[in-house]
Amino acid sequence: MSFAQPLFLGLLAALPLIVWLHFLRARRRTERVSALFLWVQAREAAAQRRRLSPTWLLVAQLLFVTLLALALAQPQFGRPAVPPRILILDASASMAAEEPQGTRLAQAVALAEGLLGGAGEVAVVRAGLAATVVQPLTSDHAAVRAALSGLEAADASAALGEALELARTLAPDAELHVIGDQAPPPGWQVYVHPVGTEVPNVGISALEAAFGRLFASVVSNTPYPQTLELVFERGDESVRTTVLVPARGQANVSVPVDDTGGVYRARLEGLGEDALALDNEAWIGSRELRALVSPPSTPVERALGAMPGVAVQSLLLREGDSLPEAELTVWLGLPPDPLPAGDVILFAPPQEAPTYGRVADWVRSDPLLRFVDLAGVVLPLASAEQLRAWSPLPLAEAEVLAQTSALTPALLRWRADGRTVLFFPFYPSQTDLVRRPAFPVLLANAVAEGRTDAPLPLGTPLGGGARALAPGLFEVGERTVAASLLSAAESRLEVTAQPRVPPEAARPAASPPQGRTGARLPFWLLVVAVALLLAEWLLWSRGRGLGYRLRRGA
Repeated sequence: MSFAQPLFLGLLAALPLIVWLHFLRARRRTERVSALFLWVQAREAAAQRRRLSPTWLLVAQLLFVTLLALALAQPQFGRPAVPPRILILDASASMAAEEPQGTRLAQAVALAEGLLGGAGEVAVVRAGLAATVVQPLTSDHAAVRAALSGLEAADASAALGEALELARTLAPDAELHVIGDQAPPPGWQVYVHPVGTEVPNVGISALEAAFGRLFASVVSNTPYPQTLELVFERGDESVRTTVLVPARGQANVSVPVDDTGGVYRARLEGLGEDALALDNEAWIGSRELRALVSPPSTPVERALGAMPGVAVQSLLLREGDSLPEAELTVWLGLPPDPLPAGDVILFAPPQEAPTYGRVADWVRSDPLLRFVDLAGVVLPLASAEQLRAWSPLPLAEAEVLAQTSALTPALLRWRADGRTVLFFPFYPSQTDLVRRPAFPVLLANAVAEGRTDAPLPLGTPLGGGARALAPGLFEVGERTVAASLLSAAESRLEVTAQPRVPPEAARPAASPPQGRTGARLPFWLLVVAVALLLAEWLLWSRGRGLGYRLRRGA
């Protein structure tokens, strides 16, 4: 048995005081006697009065104080409450660093297993690129250990803030324990268990292909400079360059290549001490994008053909012909029904004797219109009836990205089912847009926005519960994607976490445990105490001056 408010047991100290007060009630009185022998009887009677004789009044008062003290102390039976415990483990790539004591993740798992001692229900949250629950709350510590042993660290970042929010939804009154090399966001009252020491590492932190060159950055956390070999490979081709990485610094290199298309692998050679293998290679590249133009249009074909990695096919379809598959379809005229799969760019049919206007405003902050200047672009104005007839999808669901001075749309966009549909309500030959630099830039932005094989950061879900946990190429559906770490923060292996124990006042109060007995006992003790108080008053009122001592046999 335990007490929720044990300080109230101090009321039991009043019991001797009540007994003493009853003893003082037996005072001497003046008696008139007619003979001396009566003095002897009086002395004997006084001696008897000095001895405490229990009364029903005394018993009622003692029981009242006792029950009142117990009721206020709130006795509870059963095991003391143990709040749930949620273990949040950092699963970022730096936790895979090798140290003399083992990997940082192995050290974190050992710390987490040590926290199972004396714990009740326990949950495990993985803080990687996103926060995930790998073990819901359970009192089966064997299942918790199995979940801990299955953790892997490789993600490009650790979403500790998201992990803490997720943990709070599992159990608002739980103890939160963050284990890793990164400090949690400020403002959280959590236990922090840091792992990791300073170990040397060099890694690739950036890789890009553009303008006929490959660009790469290499970072180091070592206190001395290093000379390494950086190798770029594409199929059987390879390019080598020497990199001088300064102490605790970064080196940037670029090499010319004949074609930036395809997939490139960059890897470091000549490494000495190196704690992390995940950043020693990186992948980048894109497969060729198939673009279909129908019917043929010289301005559109010329703009798309100038883009690297885009294969353009133009054809004139006859009635009944099927549309070839393509990631991007550019259609001129009335929209086909149904719309082709993939991204679609539509141009309206040509107008006879159109009324012209100029573009007055456009959404400059939208990525599609980045570096696109539409000021003063001349185009034919479409009426409301024409827009409804030409629109491939409901106009109410479209985004208006540009409009004329007459407030008619000049560019609309729909996004649905993972694809983008762009609609220009004019024919290319009836606008000067196709002769401006803004046209190829706009189409290039549309192609870049529609590419689905951009490099992925490590830790990205690939579907079916799988993740990209190592640099390389991965098959996602019908496409091949590259994944790389490319994180300077993770490659530097910094330990920002500091040991922390939340102040007592900030720790969450444990909720009443299920199955605990005696929850309503204080209420009934208080009821009995009040009943005894009422009985004591009745005894005092009815027996005042009558004497109601307990007599043997009475």
